[in-house]
Amino acid sequence: MVCGHQAAGLILAVLAGACAAERGLHTSAAPEGAPEDGARRGAQVPLRVLSPIPPNEMYFRHYGTNPTVDTREESVSTFSVDVDAAAYALARAMLTAGQMPDEAAIRVEEFVNAFEYDYEAPVETALSLWVEVFPSPYRPGYHVLRLGLRAREIARSERAPAHLVIVLDASASMGRDGRLETAKSALRLLFDGLDPRDSIALVSFKERARTLLGPISGADTAALRRALDGIEPGGAANIHAGLTLGYEIAAKMRSVPGTHRLILCSDGVADRGGRDAREILLRIGSEARRGIALSTLGVGLGHYDDVMLEQLANTGDGQYAYIDSADEAHRVFVRALSETTSTVAKDAKVHVEFDPRVVSRFRLIGYENRHLEARAFHDDRVDGGEIGAGGSMTALYEVKLQREDQALGEVRVRHLDPKTGGERHLARTLHPRHRPLRFEDASPAAQLAVSAAGFAEKLRGSYWARGLRYQRLLEQLEALPEPVKRRRSVLELRGLIARALELDRRADKFEPELPLVSMSFDEVPILR
Repeated sequence: MVCGHQAAGLILAVLAGACAAERGLHTSAAPEGAPEDGARRGAQVPLRVLSPIPPNEMYFRHYGTNPTVDTREESVSTFSVDVDAAAYALARAMLTAGQMPDEAAIRVEEFVNAFEYDYEAPVETALSLWVEVFPSPYRPGYHVLRLGLRAREIARSERAPAHLVIVLDASASMGRDGRLETAKSALRLLFDGLDPRDSIALVSFKERARTLLGPISGADTAALRRALDGIEPGGAANIHAGLTLGYEIAAKMRSVPGTHRLILCSDGVADRGGRDAREILLRIGSEARRGIALSTLGVGLGHYDDVMLEQLANTGDGQYAYIDSADEAHRVFVRALSETTSTVAKDAKVHVEFDPRVVSRFRLIGYENRHLEARAFHDDRVDGGEIGAGGSMTALYEVKLQREDQALGEVRVRHLDPKTGGERHLARTLHPRHRPLRFEDASPAAQLAVSAAGFAEKLRGSYWARGLRYQRLLEQLEALPEPVKRRRSVLELRGLIARALELDRRADKFEPELPLVSMSFDEVPILR
């Protein structure tokens, strides 16, 4: 393992604590029940520089699992909004290929947010807030609190012009398993969604970066396709050079009104350009503050850096997507084009304050690497998440109630207006008008969200899901109303759960010290 200043000839830094994760397909996880210090503090802790990934190796980072918190000790929960779904797409690719996903590859919130729910879009405000409470199907004595955000929609004709710089990895690793062709196919869908108001430039990189085209009108799809078709893989990957050139071009386009964004398409494998890794990270953050966001598009299995691509997008105030199929490319670049290029809520953060008289314990399911200290909620120096036009976000809490007939507390959402930078707030008392007595009586959207979260918890080996069976998840999906369970996305989820049932041969890693028969659903486990 290489740590901090000891690294030589390396490329990129990621959130770490500071040298807690090791390279390899099987990364070490933080103890269950208590996430790593960096996740709990929500701090941008010192960055660790990564060395190039050896062949046939994938790199993930496990951020631990949120504990169950006693509200007498802490009654607030604050986190940055995340609407990425890359972890779900990546797990889907692994299961389809016949392998169990690495536990560290699973981010529960990205499984939950891979599905569409029934939130009505607001008209007068940037965001609407939804609350639902219902009994937990997995954890006796607990309820689930579902929080939903939905951004207002913007018609395609009304969205701001998009000024994009595509930075495409053309190194040798992109020639494996058709990754470059996958990226090209996805970009062709993006090109088809642009119009004369938009502009686009195309950069490719190997050992060096070069401008292939542009910036030209987004309507000139023939020229874009020709430039894309001429790219062939080969050589080492100098991501630093590709991003540097991309930002130089984007800077020249900044004077044109509209939204400005770099889109990096890569498997994240860095072979060259590590001398100024920290400098490029600082530049990514600086350019994001000046209005040029960075989104990342990942492709490939077996030789892939999930951590790097996720953290680049996080630093660049953009989205991280993984493309494993034509359907996913369509979702990312066709249905979500206006969402990707038209931010309506910048630096969005969620703050939940539970009433200790009503809620005795709570656990946020997922969002471990998005945790913030309560004081960061009002601090503009602490980055939040971005929500695009028509986008949505779902978060789930497990809560233990002491009283059934009173409000659980209050939820507040804070974000910045992307045009004016002004502060915007949304608040709601956690007192849903209808609280069903059974999980089966919750809304179909809530049941789907819990099933997706349960699947993710099961895949990542969460202590809190150790008694959950894949068959139970399949039964829950089968019990959904016919229109919901026949959705293509839900049928796909059922297929993935069935595939995991076939492949999963893991033993319960907690059984030697904490037998399942004596498991407490309240107490935080302490492992030696």
